[in-house]
Amino acid sequence: AATGPADLTLKVDGMTCPHCVASVKRALEGIAEVTEASPDLTAGLVRIRGDHLDASGLIRAIEGAGFAASLTKKP
Repeated sequence: AATGPADLTLKVDGMTCPHCVASVKRALEGIAEVTEASPDLTAGLVRIRGDHLDASGLIRAIEGAGFAASLTKKP
């Protein structure tokens, strides 16, 4: 797990419209450690800022919202 402030980028499959983006953002921002989630509809990615981010927990939150997610390498 990361220590201190961190950025994490996840690939999200299934985001096809602004409503999807809002669902992913809401699911992630409901997690205490997340300060901001910024989904990018065209890239199919979501950039997450927060403290002590747990990638597996974030992926589970996205999957709970009905999307598939996976870790991506930073560009």
